[in-house]
Amino acid sequence: MRRIHVCPECGVAFSGHKRRKFCSRHCLGVSNGRRQVEAWNKTETARLLIAERNQTPEMREKVAAGLRRRKQTLGNAYHTDEAKSKIGAATRDRWHRVKDRLLSVLERNGDTLRVREGYPYAHAWKRLVAGFNGESRFCWRCGRREAIGFHHVIPVRFGGQHESCNVIPLCRVCHPVVEKLGLFVFEIVGNWMQSRSIVKQRCLDAMGMGRLT
Repeated sequence: MRRIHVCPECGVAFSGHKRRKFCSRHCLGVSNGRRQVEAWNKTETARLLIAERNQTPEMREKVAAGLRRRKQTLGNAYHTDEAKSKIGAATRDRWHRVKDRLLSVLERNGDTLRVREGYPYAHAWKRLVAGFNGESRFCWRCGRREAIGFHHVIPVRFGGQHESCNVIPLCRVCHPVVEKLGLFVFEIVGNWMQSRSIVKQRCLDAMGMGRLT
């Protein structure tokens, strides 16, 4: 059964199934993204409040008093040398078994879960851009060093990755020129890998750096 609905994201009236809430997938994605950001911000705020509370002298003394009571209750059974040795061995064994998975999860969280000024914080992207600082930060088309940005030769929307082979620094003037050049070359070649090589070569030739190595 079709009804008239009002999209809660953009306010546009549309006709659709009675269970449909949004006018398009775009509005649905925007709404879901906002809810994820809000949920993460609430979780992060709660975590910071707990961490701040745990740093107070009153909480530290409370924890220390609890540990003293536990030790008095358990007596000699409280973490003997043998127990400490077993706990240490078990901890090291578990770390060696799960460290690769844990490190990958931490890096993925750095890319997707952190939020800075309302946008996802891409750790890999920030690390890649940092590699273009200093003498290597100049426009690959005209050699200018002012107003430098970073261009994905294979656009992200077409599967381009945050990799050094796919990112080149360009000034504000050359950026749109090279972007149009990349789309034009792809229409002719039909392969993004070949298009990337051609575009990078054309940029270097325009600056007079010779052939791409």
